[in-house]
Amino acid sequence: MKKIILMCLIVLLAIGFTGCTYGSTFTIGSFENNTLTSMSMKYNKFSGDKNKSITVKDGETCEVYVDIKTEEGKIDLLIKDENGNIAYEGHDIQTSNFTVNLKEPGKYKISIEAKKHKGSYSVKWNVKK
Repeated sequence: MKKIILMCLIVLLAIGFTGCTYGSTFTIGSFENNTLTSMSMKYNKFSGDKNKSITVKDGETCEVYVDIKTEEGKIDLLIKDENGNIAYEGHDIQTSNFTVNLKEPGKYKISIEAKKHKGSYSVKWNVKK
């Protein structure tokens, strides 16, 4: 009887914790590192999305450095401001590195979406006055 109660409790806790997760991300063999000025992850398999917001104030500019390594699968990157204006949009990005310049003030959202992607991404930004 105690085992049945314990199993029911474990199942309920698992369902409860699953409901607290934001977004839909699945990774295998991953290492993720996020700071105030960067987001990066290396993995054997990544499906889902990752998001980060940055703010560019009046009189500032921001350089966003992107480094993506693709061994297989698909990865997309979108950078848009709070009004929906797109600063960068890339789909099925192959191994590459590039810079996106944000010259207008506002709050920007950096979104990475992957489907069965093997490789890594690194996005770093530097706000300049």
